[in-house]
Formats: sequence, C-alpha cells, structure tokens
Amino acid sequence: MSEPLDAEVCSQCGATQERPLEKCWLCGAAISSLSSPDVSVSTAPKKQPYQAYSFSLFMLLLIMTLASVCMGLIITSPGLGVLVCVLLVPVLVRTVRVVRHRETVGEPVSNAEKVRLFLASFGVASSLVVVISIAILASLGSVCMLVFAGNDDQALPWAIGLCALAMAAFVLIIGISRWIYRRYRRDMRQD
Repeated sequence: MSEPLDAEVCSQCGATQERPLEKCWLCGAAISSLSSPDVSVSTAPKKQPYQAYSFSLFMLLLIMTLASVCMGLIITSPGLGVLVCVLLVPVLVRTVRVVRHRETVGEPVSNAEKVRLFLASFGVASSLVVVISIAILASLGSVCMLVFAGNDDQALPWAIGLCALAMAAFVLIIGISRWIYRRYRRDMRQD
C-alpha cells in the first residue's frame, strides 16, 4: 500500500496522517510531532515484527523432506529411523528458532544459510550422540569387566582402559555441551 505524497507521518508511532488533524489518529500525539514522510531509501534492514507460527515455503519444503526421509528410514530400518527422527526434532527446533530470531532483528537469512545452520546442528547432534554412546558403553564395559572377571589378572588392564575411555568421553561431552551453548549464543547474536 503506498501512501500519498502530501501525507504526514507521526514521529511517535509511524502512522500515516492522510488529512490535517490536530492529533495523531493512532497514538494521540500532538500535531507538532508529525512530519513529512521520508522518501529516501534506507540501506538498514527493517526490523520485522514477530510473526507467530508462520513458515516460509522453503521451511515447509524442508520439513516435508525431513518427514519423508524419516518415514522411509522407519520403513526400511526402524531402529535407525527412530534414532534419526529423535535426533532431527531438536535440530529442526534450533534452526527455526535461530532463523526466526535473526529475521525479527532484521537480519535476512538466505535459504543456503538455513540449510547450513540445519546441517551444522545435525552434525553436532550426531557427534554428541556418538560420544555419549561411547561413554555409556565404556562405563558399562568397565564395570562388567571388574564384576565378572573376578581374580583374572588380564581383566584389570582392560577395565582400567575402559574406565579411562569413559572418563575421557564424559570430559568430551562436557566440552561439546559448552561449545554448543557458545555456538547457540553466537547464532542468536547474543554475545
């Protein structure tokens, strides 16, 4: 909708005043706070208002593609399909939150950037699942080795090695979690 050239714009709320009034029709500001609209082109991106529950066509297609991949994986190999579905939910939620935040502060996000954010989040989530699995298996393996080995002298070095692997994996989990938090703050531009 274009505004007439002789219209005035309220400097308080930005409402267009089509006819001369004593007060702004929207916010009630005095007529002295009205000014002519600026016809120059601004290079700064406009801050868009928050739009709840709206998706672009690209995000809708991305979600439909992910749903199709998950359904195909569940049909062909149910175990892997469920794991990928569980892994994709937080990745997709994080991507949507970061994109929504950037758009509300006026930073345009290209489709390639959306895909990059999604793939990076998926890679981090996948590596975190692998490290957590290694930590759990090493912990359980060392405990089982100590309990069931009894007096076997060869079981003790294996149990100590598995304990060291489990501790290293837990330290790695803490490091990855801190890195994820810092990366999320960077992606949300909260630094």
